[in-house]
Amino acid sequence: MDLALTHYLQTGLFALEQPLYRDYLARAERLSGKSTESIPEPQTLPEGHRPNQAAIVMLDRGFGNYLDQNAHLLFKPQQGTRWKRQKQQFLEQYLKHLPAYALGLVPQAAQARHFITYLFAEAVWLSLLLNLILLGLLAPFIEKCFGRASVLFWFFTAGALHALLYYLSASAAHAVLLGTSGATAGLTGVFLVVLAVKPSIHLPDMRTRCTLGLALLGLYSLKSAICIYFGLSDALVLGAELGVMIMCAALCILLFGSSLAGDQQTQGSDLYGNDDPDYRHRLQEALSEICQFNFDRAKQRIKSLSSDYPAKLGVSKHRYQLEKLDAGSPAYQEAVEQYINLIVTHNDYSAAKSVLKDCVKRAQQNQTITYGILNKLFRFFLAHSDLRKAEHCYRLLEKSACPPHLLTEAVDVLRKEFSKRQLFAKAEQYSTYAQELQNRGFIL
Repeated sequence: MDLALTHYLQTGLFALEQPLYRDYLARAERLSGKSTESIPEPQTLPEGHRPNQAAIVMLDRGFGNYLDQNAHLLFKPQQGTRWKRQKQQFLEQYLKHLPAYALGLVPQAAQARHFITYLFAEAVWLSLLLNLILLGLLAPFIEKCFGRASVLFWFFTAGALHALLYYLSASAAHAVLLGTSGATAGLTGVFLVVLAVKPSIHLPDMRTRCTLGLALLGLYSLKSAICIYFGLSDALVLGAELGVMIMCAALCILLFGSSLAGDQQTQGSDLYGNDDPDYRHRLQEALSEICQFNFDRAKQRIKSLSSDYPAKLGVSKHRYQLEKLDAGSPAYQEAVEQYINLIVTHNDYSAAKSVLKDCVKRAQQNQTITYGILNKLFRFFLAHSDLRKAEHCYRLLEKSACPPHLLTEAVDVLRKEFSKRQLFAKAEQYSTYAQELQNRGFIL
């Protein structure tokens, strides 16, 4: 990029094209009705700003198309011939090989692919570094809340929205759009929504979450101020980023609002809604131990709290997560049984899915799983008409030391449920399983 810009300035191409660029902007302003920033004369530019203005002219594909179509009108014959020769050499040697030129989004010459490809090119290292810092802070949190694929979903959704807003609002005066700033803004909006609504084991009170949210906004504002100071961004780009942040936050509420609110109802109020000062104080102490990685002391505090408040789903969840660190211990068996009983009592489908996921991981590691836990999960998912997860539970039951009559009963229930839904291939499959179990029973 720097080599191409130096060549563009030294060969006189910028001095030759700069007056035409100002005319190009004036024409665009008259046609669109939008006000555009004028590019001043090269000799009036401060030394530090001249390369930035040259980069705007050099990377504007719309202006390049304008010159190609109207060169015979804009240049004198000899001047036009010299410009074409220099421009062709410059394109072949430098410009076509620049990621910014090949991948960036210019509203006047945008193609569909540019709405995504612009995310994979940055103009300068400083902008890349700032965006990577923010992505490193946001991505793990969003992945933990929504899953691994959600980070890619929000990244590309926010990037496409940012490109669309820029495309609809930009005029010819604005340079090529590059970088992940728009995607970072969208992830920030999602993070703030989740931070405000979804409870987290690491953020026990609203004050802590508000502090973290304000700190993130402060960091994002600092990044924006640095980009403006060094000429890496402008008011239009920042306005588009703010719009993307708001749109992604609204989209997150629209798509996942009910799920997040459900988590808040079943976990947040259960954890923090008790007016008993002793309960709140002991819970804060236990969570503080977790944040300080004192897991043994945290286990003791949570176990004591769970004994005194056995109906609290949130406390039981914390105990289960802590005891999971030693999944072979009797304490883990006691914790997971208590947790599943409360899941059934509170009808918490999200928590049941999480426990089933843990059971699948343990089975893949050849760890023993109590068949009573799997049988309760099996019944729970059947009650919610989720046959896919009920099948997962059945496969785990097969691998456990499950009594034959429970397996036979599970197979019969699945066969009947698939028959009700007219999934006859599945029903026939479980009929075959039932026959195999019957044969094995005769052998036993």
